[in-house]
Amino acid sequence: MEGQHLSTPERTLSASTMKAYDLVVIGGGSGGVGAARIAASHGATTLLAEESRIGGTCVIRGCVPKKLLVYASRIGMEFEDGQGFGWSFQAREFTWGTLMGNVANELTRLERAYETTLRSAGVQIAHSRAELLGAGRVKLSANGQIIYAKHILIATGARPIADESLPGWQFCATSDDVFQWLRGRRCGEFHSPHTLGDS
Repeated sequence: MEGQHLSTPERTLSASTMKAYDLVVIGGGSGGVGAARIAASHGATTLLAEESRIGGTCVIRGCVPKKLLVYASRIGMEFEDGQGFGWSFQAREFTWGTLMGNVANELTRLERAYETTLRSAGVQIAHSRAELLGAGRVKLSANGQIIYAKHILIATGARPIADESLPGWQFCATSDDVFQWLRGRRCGEFHSPHTLGDS
């Protein structure tokens, strides 16, 4: 079966649409996004399948949001230093929910930008988990559709784990846990990586 380039990227996958591609990429992180975009720009019919959010760890849970949190942590110190340079301020207040809401908005903006770039290059996006069935065959879990591909790239990345064999593991949090907290945490408040979002 030969792949066929879609002229309307927003079209959803169904039994009547494309079932064959030159390249199927499983995973929408930095590696998968880059590979799919470059392949499509060279004329390859390309499908990218991602069960979570486009952008992967770096954009959604890693480099970008953590830099925003680090920048936010410095503001309070800048206020203190500013007094020595003649600055005076009214009462200061920090709201964890406001910070995390603004971080979430920025991540959504970046995710949409990634999707726009992919679609502009001709990549079709399936918001679904994808299962490798064998040589040249992938199943989309969202609708059960079988996709045929000349080439399949697995770019799923990894997830952090809590290793209970390590002494003190119950006082640790993974990088993913930070984005589930409902309020800021102080040293010593950690009880278990599995209950950090409860308060």
